Amino acid sequence: MRFKQATLFFLGLYVCFTATIAHRHTTLISGIDVPWGLLLALAGPYAIARAIDPWVRLGTAFFGFGWAVGLTVPMFSPGGSYLLAEDWLGLSFMLGGLGVLALAVIRSPRTP
Repeated sequence: MRFKQATLFFLGLYVCFTATIAHRHTTLISGIDVPWGLLLALAGPYAIARAIDPWVRLGTAFFGFGWAVGLTVPMFSPGGSYLLAEDWLGLSFMLGGLGVLALAVIRSPRTP
């Protein structure tokens, strides 16, 4: 693996870790609980994945792979995951994160 691909893998891992922490933040606006952390945790990685693809061949795929590893490693730890709860926020973050990154990989421009 080249240096750029390894860097993007670890960037995906890092962004997944920070988004895992941020996705639980909510604010109350006019009596409605708005999950702004979840929105940011899903929109940010999608924007990063779309931005890095023109710079590195298969960059979005390496970023997405780092993200997926960042989601799955805490689940296999002996104590379980303390960052990802099994409520609507946690499940939306896990499935939504994988979904937006899969969308970014599918929408990436094809180079010959």
